[in-house]
Parts: sequence; structure tokens; C-alpha cells
Amino acid sequence: MNDISYEILDLFKKYGADKEGILKILEADSRPEVLYALSDIRRNLMDWMDFSGQEHVLQLGSDYGVITGLLAERCASVAVVDERDENLVVNQKMNEAHTNISYMKAADFQKMEAVEKEGKYDLVVLRADRPDMDIKECFTRLSSYLSENGKLIFACENALGLNFLSGAVHDEDETAFTKGELEEALKEAGLSKVEFYYPMPEYKRAVSVYSDRYLPCVRCICRGRILCDHHQQPYGTVDRKGDNSCSIWKGGHQGWQIKTRKNQAIHWCMIPLRLP
Repeated sequence: MNDISYEILDLFKKYGADKEGILKILEADSRPEVLYALSDIRRNLMDWMDFSGQEHVLQLGSDYGVITGLLAERCASVAVVDERDENLVVNQKMNEAHTNISYMKAADFQKMEAVEKEGKYDLVVLRADRPDMDIKECFTRLSSYLSENGKLIFACENALGLNFLSGAVHDEDETAFTKGELEEALKEAGLSKVEFYYPMPEYKRAVSVYSDRYLPCVRCICRGRILCDHHQQPYGTVDRKGDNSCSIWKGGHQGWQIKTRKNQAIHWCMIPLRLP
């Protein structure tokens, strides 16, 4: 998805950045990029979560501020870190009503002493927002930021989602992963307790969120695309980098949301469901 931070700032100048102004923007500009940036539908990805005990939050990657606003409503403090100044400005304008959000450039955050970050955060939130993401290094580093019962939420595309196998193209600004790759990286980082969740149709515009405890039926996912008995699971497995349980696993999800735990605290990692 193309970054349109400067265009969003221009729209804020014209219509305002409050709820009424954002509604006017969405009525005036129907582009998918604008919907993705400003629509409250973004909140569905995490709105259902219980944030009890997650007082201090680190959000790596600002986006445009919808998720930040949700976190600020539920948690005591939110520190937002991003490489782009313009993203931070958009976020700040969208969330001017919240006084518990701090903003920092990624370069400044990296310069901070380790002791200032280690064990400081009850919750770390990020997504695969770069094309060359080293997930093992990332999870290992972030696990050191977590408090004793801290949680990690990670969202990404499924590298072997059925729609991608059918010819759809991955977001060039993101890195997609298989379930096996995520499990391996989380295990190496010491985050051994993991829960996967499946936003539908995708994590950027989630309408429903499923889990292994409640998955959509075959007909809900296939909608006639796959001929099989209602109770039969026709999903084969695809081997990639040793992963025998990929996107066609349990319904062909495009992505997932995982939740893992440090010292008994579950952390989420999210991967979306998307129809081919």
C-alpha cells in the first residue's frame, strides 16, 4: 500500500483531523489508500483484545494513527516509533485528544541505551512493514523490551496464502511469512507460548477474527470455489523452508495473527484470512 502521509495532511488541512473531518474525508475521497489510512475498520484487528495489565505500550511503526488511538484509550501510556516524520505527524494530528501518547523517530529510539528499554514495556505492537524484515533478529530484540509478563502482537501477510498462490501479489512494502517461520523465530526469541488468530478478509481491514478454537466452515471460506463435503478439510500442505503447515492449512488463510507469551504471558501474532 502506497504511503500517502502528505496527502492525508493536506486533507486534514481542508476538512480537519477530528472525527467529523475524517468522515468528510472518507465521503469525499473513496480511494482504498484513504480508507486504509483513516477508517475505523482498522480497529477491528485489536478492538476485541483484553489489554488488562498492559499499562505501558510500545508501537513500532506508526501507520496513520487508528491503532494508536485504540491503544491510548485502553492503556496508560503509548510510545510510538516510526522512521518517517510525516507518519508521526499524521498520527499526532489524529490523536490530539489523547495526552498519553509520545512520539519518537526510529533513529532516536535506536540511540537510547539498552537499560532504558529492557523490560520497560507491557505490550509491544508491530507489523511486517518493511520488505527485508529479519524476523528472528526482530523478535529476539523485542523480547528484551518486554516486562516479566509482557506481550507481543505482530501482524503480517501469509507468504503462502491461497490468493497469492492464485496469482495475487504481496504488498511490496512488507515481508510475508509462513506459520512455520514465525513459530521458529518466536521460539528462538524465548516466546514459547503462541496463539494464532486469523483476521478476515485481511489484517489491514479486518471484519472478523477467527482462532484455532473457532474457525470458519469450509463453505464460508470457499464460497463454492472448492467442491468438498461441508465437514471435510480439503486443505493440503505446502512445503516451504521446512514448513509443512502453510497457508492452505485449515482454510487457506492469507495471513495470521499470533499471540505469544514471555513468562506465561501470551503474545499475539496476527495473520489475515483472505479469499482467493
